[in-house]
Amino acid sequence: MLNDGKTQREIAEFIGCSLKTVAHWCVHGDPNNLESLEDGRKNGNHKKA
Repeated sequence: MLNDGKTQREIAEFIGCSLKTVAHWCVHGDPNNLESLEDGRKNGNHKKA
């Protein structure tokens, strides 16, 4: 979508996700590997005591 001239904010509004998620994809994402678009936050940061 960046190749279509859309800004990161426009992409976030179009997809319905946060601007931080789109920014992460732009830096770390590989369009040929969809698993690279996951940012690891879904794993959580909780630890057992």
